[in-house]
Amino acid sequence: MFDKDEDYNANKGKCQQLGINVYMLEEIIGAGNKSKTALELDKLTKDDVIMLNYTSGTTGAPKGVKVHAFGSVMDCGSTLYTTSTKSDDVFISYLPSPHVFD
Repeated sequence: MFDKDEDYNANKGKCQQLGINVYMLEEIIGAGNKSKTALELDKLTKDDVIMLNYTSGTTGAPKGVKVHAFGSVMDCGSTLYTTSTKSDDVFISYLPSPHVFD
């Protein structure tokens, strides 16, 4: 995924030659908006990929990491189990968006 037109245009052909599909963020958002498939939470399995979490490549090359339903449900459950929260609590996030559980 590229976020700049010049990066996309310069690399799309090279990637396709390697069998790698590349998309602009706007294309991905557009495809999601056009989707007629409703999210059916009751049909999720623990192995379903629910999100791709992209890293900036601070310690290496940038990459996407698959986040599975099981991991996210366990994160939420363990937080509810280990913390005492009330319905009127306010949470402030200071982490960048790749920290998906924040």
